[in-house]
Amino acid sequence: MGQHFILHSYVFSNMVGGYTGGYIGENKKPFTLVVSEAGLIRGFPHGLDIMGLLGSKGALYWLRT
Repeated sequence: MGQHFILHSYVFSNMVGGYTGGYIGENKKPFTLVVSEAGLIRGFPHGLDIMGLLGSKGALYWLRT
């Protein structure tokens, strides 16, 4: 039997690692920051990411702080 396609797993996996590019922040390092062979990358998705993609200004505010 094949594996099931799960939408949120697909979305979250495309929000981390090489898909997001390198870290461009300056001072504050978020908890999602991971040191890898590719440099500083986003290693963990955040639940607010989905709400930000759906247009929530509050979620985008908290993701940027």
